[in-house]
Amino acid sequence: MSAEDAEAVRNGPDEKRFTPAENAALRFADGMTKTPSHVEQSDFDLVRKEWGDEAVVELAGAVATENFSSRFNHAFEIPAEGLAGRKTRRG
Repeated sequence: MSAEDAEAVRNGPDEKRFTPAENAALRFADGMTKTPSHVEQSDFDLVRKEWGDEAVVELAGAVATENFSSRFNHAFEIPAEGLAGRKTRRG
């Protein structure tokens, strides 16, 4: 994935940049990441259609792990690495 594509992921689904399957995965991940989390039934149905049940379970696990890690790191003000480039409140 190019740096430009990685940055575009932060902006969510984009019909011109990503495939229908990639956009379905982005919508699903966005729903899981909201607070409170909520995946629309239509987004769930679409990601299952595009990827299949096994891949959706794997995607959900990956998204949940990243959400956990992000929230844990935020609670302890562990700085982000890579794309985000954020600073802590004290840094």
